[in-house]
Amino acid sequence: MGDPVKAMQVVIDMVESDSAPVRLMLGEDAYQLWESAVASRNRDLSQWRTRGEDTAIPRCREEPCRDALIGKRSGRFRGRWGTA
Repeated sequence: MGDPVKAMQVVIDMVESDSAPVRLMLGEDAYQLWESAVASRNRDLSQWRTRGEDTAIPRCREEPCRDALIGKRSGRFRGRWGTA
């Protein structure tokens, strides 16, 4: 079991920091679980990376082409994928 006083001090330090992390791990067990999850995801991604990357449209890496494909300018996919 972790020390709640130390944990709260780390949380306070994080909140007051100019470079707060997106995720905060508290305790060795949290880091072990996180590292295990990341390693598992990386294994899954690497198995299909080449096939996934092969779906890209050649010469369509510039903004106008990408915008047309995802509907950013047409407004079809507002919210999660596009901007209003």
